[in-house]
Amino acid sequence: MTDLAARASRAVLNQRNVSPLSVDAILVITQTPDRSIPHTSALLQDKLGLREDVIAFDLGLGCSGYVAGLDVATSLAEAHSLRHVLLVTAEAYSRILRDDDRTTRPLFGDAATASLLSYRYDFEVGRVVHRTVGRLSQHLVHHGSGSLRESESGLSMNGRGILNFVLEQGPSVVENLYSQNDLQPRSSDIFFFHQANEFVVRQLQTRLNLDPSQVVVDLADVGNTSSSSIPLALARFLAGAAPEQQTRLVLVGFGVGLALAATILIPKSQDRWGASERSR
Repeated sequence: MTDLAARASRAVLNQRNVSPLSVDAILVITQTPDRSIPHTSALLQDKLGLREDVIAFDLGLGCSGYVAGLDVATSLAEAHSLRHVLLVTAEAYSRILRDDDRTTRPLFGDAATASLLSYRYDFEVGRVVHRTVGRLSQHLVHHGSGSLRESESGLSMNGRGILNFVLEQGPSVVENLYSQNDLQPRSSDIFFFHQANEFVVRQLQTRLNLDPSQVVVDLADVGNTSSSSIPLALARFLAGAAPEQQTRLVLVGFGVGLALAATILIPKSQDRWGASERSR
């Protein structure tokens, strides 16, 4: 899994022509690390040749992890006047699925992504809305993954329970997102839901009264890649036809926890952390 993350990280640094030595922080979102100790971000610091004074830590979040990671990364950058933050997602669910689980195993894929948050940027990250309902956490559990002694191992998932949670909580989270950012919905807004499966995505589309053209579905050849699903779909969307200048991108992650996190990416031409550039 770390090798996947390293390849994704090198690719985005090369694409943006940014030296690894210019990276000030690296955050890794993963629930399937190679090992629980050491943390994956430390391994990537070494593999990528990042400075030894780089901020490096992992966030053990799942399908809402990318959006939550954007919140942490942008807050960290603003608080410490950082120039470049590398936000990495890396999931290898194939390693934790039981071979005899014919219900869950076909749904998931392994993937890693890397996003470079910089003082020069294409989109501004809006306010992030979080929601966690821990009383429903039993709907998605990796048994035998921690210090608790359990008689069973592997991933267990109650898909119906997660679907009900998303359809009940998702619309109000999106409504709150627009309110928190002092924005009104537009027909030109493009939505990137966690790519759990097409049925869930389309159900959310219906609940939110969105036109099908507003909703990206991109999982046919990759499956559910957990925390990597939104940035993977986002990257492939942006690599295609360039969106209109005023197109806003709405990101909504949901899943393990059970948790939701949503934000909106707003096109921006000026520097987000211009003061950081001027002070260095």
